[in-house]
Amino acid sequence: MISRRFALAASLWLAACEPPPEPEPEPIRPVRTEIVQVVSGLRTRMLSGSAQAGAETQLSFKVSGTLESLLVKVGDTVKKGQKLATLDEDDYRLQLSEAQASVGAARAQSRTAQTDYDRVRKLYANGNAAKAELDRARGQFDAARAQLASANQRIKLLKKQVRYTTLYAPADGTVARTTAEVDENLSTGQPVIVLSTGARTEVIVPMPESLIGEVEPQMPVDVRFPAAGGQTIKGTVTEISPVAQGMSTYPVTVVLDEESAAVRPGMAAEISFTFGEANAAPVVRVPLVAVGEDREGRHVLLVTDIKESQGVVKRQPVTVGDIAEGGFNVESGLKGGEVLITAGLRHVQPGMQVKLMASTLTQLAPLDGAGEGASEPAPAPAPEQAGEGAPQ
Repeated sequence: MISRRFALAASLWLAACEPPPEPEPEPIRPVRTEIVQVVSGLRTRMLSGSAQAGAETQLSFKVSGTLESLLVKVGDTVKKGQKLATLDEDDYRLQLSEAQASVGAARAQSRTAQTDYDRVRKLYANGNAAKAELDRARGQFDAARAQLASANQRIKLLKKQVRYTTLYAPADGTVARTTAEVDENLSTGQPVIVLSTGARTEVIVPMPESLIGEVEPQMPVDVRFPAAGGQTIKGTVTEISPVAQGMSTYPVTVVLDEESAAVRPGMAAEISFTFGEANAAPVVRVPLVAVGEDREGRHVLLVTDIKESQGVVKRQPVTVGDIAEGGFNVESGLKGGEVLITAGLRHVQPGMQVKLMASTLTQLAPLDGAGEGASEPAPAPAPEQAGEGAPQ
């Protein structure tokens, strides 16, 4: 019994003498990073718009009536002078016949009045008729002659109205749409056919008020049509509206420099505008999400003292300027080539050890020139190599 107690006490003593197990090291947190880039000072903005036919003409009848025939359909190609539609002309034909009959009566009345006037004038010259009788005969003759002229003018008008019951194409083009149906009663000037006359396609862009001051006539742009296989076509700004429409946007018209059979009116377009001077100085640009702000001001988190795939987090104060395509323009604090943390900013602190992404290490390899253990940021790429296509 004593030996058992002794053995138990000895085992407890030995266990108490063993050193406590060492705590496991905290795992090194991986972070998403990218290389700070120096990009062109030009600003690129992508806006949405829609294509429309360069010149559309709404065709209508000059007289009212019932649509008797519609001789074309949407998509048809027509030639100048081609018959497109007709109205029921029976009413106008009847009115013309009635007017032609009244002209005959007016002509006969005019001849009778002229004969009476000639007879009274001779009598008055011989002293056998009074002056009042001559004036009466001349008045009747003038009235009959005016009535005949009015009847002739009415015939000309009715003949035109008969011709106006047929609608002809004013120019070569394509039928964009029809807006009336056969047997529909149409009023004068009511659109029946919309004709696209083949001018170059236009794109209407609602330009926000913050950018309208930088848009100029003849400004070149790139227009992309996702529905046309992502085709991109050069375009030129031709019109800038001085009046806002909708939510403080100003319509800007862009004409495509070349036509494409795949681009149709109504298609959505993405228009790329480039603002700034061609010789604008390069700038350092970082993503919006990479810039933090605290009581001391704005800052970014960098990775320095890079050895193999690991580095140390550093807080770098920065001064940011305008928001451009891809992020903030940095006015001071960065030179380009630094390793910037772009995600997980809330979970890392200055001085913390972190692990870099393989893609960042691949970019650093040709830039640092010092191999492993490089502790200084890699030199900034040349502006002409960074450009707008650099990682953002």
